[in-house]
Amino acid sequence: MDYEALIERSDDEVSSGRTESARKILSEGLAYAEEHGDAAYAELLQAELAYLDEDFGATLEHARRALELNPNAPLIVRCVGVYTSLLAREEEAIQYFDKALSIKPDDYHSLRQRGVSLSKLGREEEAIQYFDKALSIKPDDYDSPRQKGVSLSELGREEEAIQYFDKALTIKPDDYNSLRQKGVSLSASGRMEEAIQYFDKALTIKPDDYNSLRGKGVSLIKLRRSKEAQGLLEAALKIAPGDAGTLFWMGICVEDLSDNKGALEFYQRFVDLARSEWDKSQLPYAAFKIEYLTQMLSAPAPPKTPKKAKEREIQNQRVEVLNRVVEALRQARGGTLLSHIQKAEEKLAKSTTPDRSIPEGFPSFLSVLRKWNSYTPALPSKEGDNLGGGYFLFHKGKGIVIDPGFNFVENFYTEGFKVADIDAVLITHAHNDHTVDLEAILSLFKELNEAPPGKNKRKIDLFVNLGTFMKYAGWLSLRETENNHIRRVTVLHSGVTYDLGDEYGLKLHATRARHDEILGDQYCIGCILESADFKVGFSGDTGWEHDGSIAKQFAEHKPDLMVLHLGSVKGTEFDYVKADTEESKRECFYPSHLGLLGLTSMLDTIRPKLAIISEFGQELKEVRCEIAKAVKDTLNITCLPGDIGLHVRLNDLGVLCFVEKDFVPADSVIVKKDGPDLCYHGECQADHQYDIARAGRKTWRSLPLCKRLENWKNKA
Repeated sequence: MDYEALIERSDDEVSSGRTESARKILSEGLAYAEEHGDAAYAELLQAELAYLDEDFGATLEHARRALELNPNAPLIVRCVGVYTSLLAREEEAIQYFDKALSIKPDDYHSLRQRGVSLSKLGREEEAIQYFDKALSIKPDDYDSPRQKGVSLSELGREEEAIQYFDKALTIKPDDYNSLRQKGVSLSASGRMEEAIQYFDKALTIKPDDYNSLRGKGVSLIKLRRSKEAQGLLEAALKIAPGDAGTLFWMGICVEDLSDNKGALEFYQRFVDLARSEWDKSQLPYAAFKIEYLTQMLSAPAPPKTPKKAKEREIQNQRVEVLNRVVEALRQARGGTLLSHIQKAEEKLAKSTTPDRSIPEGFPSFLSVLRKWNSYTPALPSKEGDNLGGGYFLFHKGKGIVIDPGFNFVENFYTEGFKVADIDAVLITHAHNDHTVDLEAILSLFKELNEAPPGKNKRKIDLFVNLGTFMKYAGWLSLRETENNHIRRVTVLHSGVTYDLGDEYGLKLHATRARHDEILGDQYCIGCILESADFKVGFSGDTGWEHDGSIAKQFAEHKPDLMVLHLGSVKGTEFDYVKADTEESKRECFYPSHLGLLGLTSMLDTIRPKLAIISEFGQELKEVRCEIAKAVKDTLNITCLPGDIGLHVRLNDLGVLCFVEKDFVPADSVIVKKDGPDLCYHGECQADHQYDIARAGRKTWRSLPLCKRLENWKNKA
């Protein structure tokens, strides 16, 4: 009897949802083993039967008896590893797979299962190597491409994952696991309706697959169909009451249906049962929700409504007061107060119209809308130039705001943009100078959607690190509702690549940054935005790490343009030259930002075509140009100091020149200080040409970019 082939046939039946057929195959094999005295394999087949009954304790007990009887059979050793993995003892399981491989090096089953255990430990890149080894031995093994797809999905590489699920389904079209996993990846890519179709296909084959029930429920929640989702999640919990993932989404679902008490119970049960890597990543959110809902449910009831007579008395007093106030204000400013209000309302209405300031076909660009770093924009300034801000990247008709700190909206409008130009907000960490204007942007979206009536509502995508998500978790919920202006929230984790889809035409590579925020210094990120035509890197706020790991992340992707946050320059950095030990040299670096030493080290490693130094401390106001020039001359890298009004065309890294009213090569740009601002221009043919352009620069800067460029259509 070929017991290996028998168990494979049984597994195939299970994956096709035919459990009773699998049980019959195993029972026939057990009868044969007992009849022919194959005691070890008889125990193994009893283990398989116990597995079908989900009696995992009995499964492992029978398997270990089989191992005692035949300790060198690769099939038995491997199966013990599989059963050990069922109990989440992955390191122990790996030892069994290694033993099986030492006996039979080309056992593709053991190679694949070792990959599965590595994946459960969160070691996806290692896992993929083992799936590839299994596929090189057995290319038509449908399990290996499916498992590789799962690991790719865990790494955020959903489109690649879908290709491997399709490969598995080509080999075995009725593999409900591959159908379900394709649904998971489609859902993670924002393709909810397609995802539901695949969950339904999986459930047609195996109606009691609680993972598919949960997956379909999650997609329905994201489509704001929580009432439908509730029934599916309840059905999943009847099958698997201890499944932490289902409990987590049940909490989100019933909270969306205004059952706060039920949501609190589900979040608490989730915390008690969380075991997997995914579960652990959601624990901070669940902990926040437990605290939030506990406080809400324990809040005192509102006072009773006053009696009607008392209400009328209060109302009459209020009417009298309001009449006096209205009459007084009617006379204010010589009777012109209403005209002032009307002008302000017209300005707001103009900035929140649904038409974009950027026309179709306009070239991709990055706008620097940030002046100073950190807390200084929150402090008063005699010169009134204490502006913070962020960045704005436009590509393929979509606009992405990056780190909208103090004054971002003000800077955005000053440069001629409108709220309708925004499609997404990307935030690298939770400090106020990178987040504070997020609420203003969402408020403006509310205005945009309210006027004019009858237009399709616009929704915004949010891509935020975990610290930012926790900071705003009260209204950045994982669920989506009809009443908010957020389409989706993606929590970004360093080391993961996110495909933003065809609508953006971008991939987002989240990189690790070392900078302390709400949850510590392990969740801040930098990022690289990659299209078919360009790569733009943002260091975010980060300190330097002396193994070079912060810079190497960027160097691997070779960004064309790199935006680096200096922070400030500390006196200790100038001691670097005379430091005579490795330890003393390290102590010279700025600890929480790049500083001069970290910035130079970053650029020397990455070597981009163009570098923009940004996030200067306000104390560096007079020496920004000198810092950029010193770095440029030392490293021979085109380097510009960043300020509000620096616009870079991304396909060729041209910089907008206010004199020529066109983009000019970055290496020919001259940067001049004009009051508190920096201005950027190419070589002028005559001095008066610069003076004339400078006189009209303020008016010119308030125009949309397309109106500043006379011939952009001819050059697009």
